[in-house]
Amino acid sequence: MRDYLTLPESKPILWEKWTLFRLGFVAVWCASFGINLWLTKIEFITNFLAWAWLLVAALEVVEFTLKLIIRRTTLRPQFSAKATLNFGLTFATFAFVLLYATIFDPIFKASLVSAVLVLLIPLLIGVWLGIFSPLDFYLKQKLFTKALIHRKNLKDLKVIAISGAYGKTTTKEVLSQLLESKFVVEKTLKNQNTGVAVARKTLKLNEQTNFFVSELGAYKIGEGAEICNFTLPTTSIITGLNYQHFSLFGSEQNILKAETESLQFLHPNATVAVNWSSKMCHKIEFPENINLIKYGIPADETEAGEYDFYAQNLQLNSDLHTQFDLVYKSGNITTKHQLQTNLLSKGNIENLVGALSLAINFGLKIEEIKPLLKTLTPPQGSLEISQQDENILINDSYNANFDGVVNAIKLLYQIKQVKNNPKKPNLSVLFLDDILELGSKSIETHIQLAQIISQNPPDITVHLGRNFSEIVQNELIKNGYNENQILNFKTLTAAQIREIITQKAIDKAKITLLEGFGSKKFG
Repeated sequence: MRDYLTLPESKPILWEKWTLFRLGFVAVWCASFGINLWLTKIEFITNFLAWAWLLVAALEVVEFTLKLIIRRTTLRPQFSAKATLNFGLTFATFAFVLLYATIFDPIFKASLVSAVLVLLIPLLIGVWLGIFSPLDFYLKQKLFTKALIHRKNLKDLKVIAISGAYGKTTTKEVLSQLLESKFVVEKTLKNQNTGVAVARKTLKLNEQTNFFVSELGAYKIGEGAEICNFTLPTTSIITGLNYQHFSLFGSEQNILKAETESLQFLHPNATVAVNWSSKMCHKIEFPENINLIKYGIPADETEAGEYDFYAQNLQLNSDLHTQFDLVYKSGNITTKHQLQTNLLSKGNIENLVGALSLAINFGLKIEEIKPLLKTLTPPQGSLEISQQDENILINDSYNANFDGVVNAIKLLYQIKQVKNNPKKPNLSVLFLDDILELGSKSIETHIQLAQIISQNPPDITVHLGRNFSEIVQNELIKNGYNENQILNFKTLTAAQIREIITQKAIDKAKITLLEGFGSKKFG
């Protein structure tokens, strides 16, 4: 909530016309009471206020309904059991107080109470959260203890803890698919990486399970350790670090601390894989008694000497497969293999190399791995490629991270080049949402993003962000990007945007990239 209130989009919501009307209505009611309008029986004023309230409330509902019908872009929230309970109790409180007020005055006082209650909804939600906080804490600790007891009974289970600011879910999915070719593997589901979700999954493991691949989600220091305390990881992989969640952690030091908490739970000589292409990972203080694997994509041959597993000579083929050389060291022997995969972008190859480093470390042979690489399935909304005739859709709507966005934009540009057809030119379209939770790093990060777009220009850029789209747009124009190629969701409806793109795509093969949560609306 603190992070949200720092964003530009929170300001009009806090001070939009309906909120101001409710504040004004409450103020006028209090003023009328203060000057004894009620006692002097000037009923037409009180009735006027009450009916004005009902009319404006109805207009607000109509406006909201029309927005849903015309724009058709509202995303529904996901209700967990906890959120549903909180919503239900808040609604029940609202209804009870309103009903109680209606008994005394069916119009005037009821309208006043409803106006006040709507303004106090955030407070009501907070109150119920506070009331149930001790019970919530108790139930979570009980669940974690139960998960720990169950985990300790699985003596031969290998637990791989995956942490990092980006790349966790893709690395988890790819590593699990590789290991499943030889072992019994369980993993945390989708992006369910909180303590409760991981604990529930832990309780479903059995003695036949060889590996449990656990993604660690953390929004504050200690949450990763809380999960590791009952999963007891035997191996760790850190997929990459940047300033994502900077607004939550507050400093680079806190990011490093939060994303490396699994290291303190490892036994001596345990294996730790770290994305050495991520420069912030170089600042991690690793325990001395571990088997450290540095993986990634080095910038040059000199830097390659620092790596244990790395990819080089990446090439995107016209059939949308990535060809690369995998180089790794085994003792004094350096092995090199040419591989091909259906995974796309430099970032995904980094994730794949990290997964390969652990898979090979756990005994998989490269000849067993090769046929699997062309059938890997990325997480939903993470650079998913779908084709219809000559049109290509790249769904990266799950991504909300700077490094991932940059890799996707570069991929869009690369696909346009390899799919170039003079008879039917390509039209590349980028739908771009804001990158959030960057705190004080927000502006400089979005300026960097605009520079990357300028270097890898799409034919059309559709700005969906409510906070930083103007910053990106101004920087693009400053760097020579054609202003006529920019569409802004603040000034155009979804239907208008689709119509403009459809007209521009006549006799062209369209390549579309959906980038960020807000882009789901255009999938």
